[in-house]
Amino acid sequence: MDSISIHWEKTNYKSVKDYEDCFFYAFTRGKNILYVGKADRMTVNREIKNHLRKFSTNGISIWLGYIHYSTLERITAILISDIESITICANKPAYPIQHNRKYFYCRNNLKVVNHNLPLLKKTLVVKNNELCTYP
Repeated sequence: MDSISIHWEKTNYKSVKDYEDCFFYAFTRGKNILYVGKADRMTVNREIKNHLRKFSTNGISIWLGYIHYSTLERITAILISDIESITICANKPAYPIQHNRKYFYCRNNLKVVNHNLPLLKKTLVVKNNELCTYP
């Protein structure tokens, strides 16, 4: 089974810079996950600016997600999309709503472990075309 570890760091809008190894971001407010996204076509800075316009920034926390560990030799755009979709399906943020369970037939035997973002489910596993989550 392929295994990926994502390290999340909390930041604010003024501190967001373009980090080469940052592929994910999330917006939270209080105890709610508002948005989980990926930055594979644009820089994380541009992605955040594009998507943050949809929200009132009052009380929003911005989180940046880095691939800390991977059993895979290469990090591809498809893998980044797989991780984003699994994270969205498992955690059900308010936005985006386009991901659904049919997605899991595209990738099997993938384990994603999230660190330092307490609102996200810690361990996500897709095995036998089923998504399992662990606190």
